[in-house]
Amino acid sequence: MTRIFEYGELFLKAIIIKKPFEISVEDISMPEIGQGELLIKVKAVGICASEVHAFQGTHPFRIPPIVSGHEFSGEVVKVGDSVSNFMVGDRVTVFPIITCGSCEYCLSGKNNLCDERKVLGTAQWPGPFGEYVKAPHTVVYKIPDDITFDEGALIEPLAVGLHTFRRANIEQGQAIAIFGSGAIGLSTLIIAKYFGAKVLVIEPIEFKANLAKRLGADIIINPLTHEIKKILSETFPKGVDAAVDCAGAKNSLLNAIEVVKKGGRVIVTALFKEKVEIDPLTVMLREINILGSQMYTSEEFKQAISLSCKVRDRLRQLITYKMNFEQAKEAFKLMLGNKAVRVILYP
Repeated sequence: MTRIFEYGELFLKAIIIKKPFEISVEDISMPEIGQGELLIKVKAVGICASEVHAFQGTHPFRIPPIVSGHEFSGEVVKVGDSVSNFMVGDRVTVFPIITCGSCEYCLSGKNNLCDERKVLGTAQWPGPFGEYVKAPHTVVYKIPDDITFDEGALIEPLAVGLHTFRRANIEQGQAIAIFGSGAIGLSTLIIAKYFGAKVLVIEPIEFKANLAKRLGADIIINPLTHEIKKILSETFPKGVDAAVDCAGAKNSLLNAIEVVKKGGRVIVTALFKEKVEIDPLTVMLREINILGSQMYTSEEFKQAISLSCKVRDRLRQLITYKMNFEQAKEAFKLMLGNKAVRVILYP
């Protein structure tokens, strides 16, 4: 169902994660914008793994009941006072973090680590799982004219992939192993291939592995049927330069540590549900660097917008299903059952 927005309207349709494993589509109050804010009509929104964790009740700060979502694109429908760089009709996406702008992290360009940050799709800032969302104009960015709204909703995971790749510090021609080929793993793959890296993907689910191959992965390994280290040693006897854990499983992290060369880097991007015990002696003797990767900076988000035009043919392949808000329950089941890389929802 598509509604015609009128400024006097009091309600909007929204997907609400009410409690773990319970979701509904309801009418909620229309957000009111203040000075410096924009009201954006949601055109396309993706279901990220973080929303799935929220649905399961395991996310650290996306805690039900919430109107979640954070990767989306839309159209400006109302402009607040003191905003001069946007107008009604602009096609936009949103950097989904509001930061303090004055702490040591913000001042050093690492605003993704701001202690005072407010994240889109939480109780503090309802997300684009509703027909409309408001945002300060300072975190809103126009998307290129040749990018569709669907592709615009994928700029956010592309930014995660960019930040992950930068944390891996891979140069052209070096090798990176990616554990897991969900949207973040595949976005990292897209970025890595764009910058000339050799990419190995470890993925047990056939349709995801096939998609990784189409997106340019040089080697695909099914960890359920093949010994990862043995296969990699045939091509990279000393190990790969970096390994990225986008799977969030005990074995994936332990295997990532095993396959990197001495002095290599292991990047933890996935949201783990449980603690993993590692061998510190191995880390010490081989001088392995274990690094976290948390979202992305505002600069990297802007760079992802520019890159989206250059990799759009690959980027759009991440979309497995397109559904409307009323099909939200079905969409979450597809994500939970590993039947989709990315489901795009429309209000």
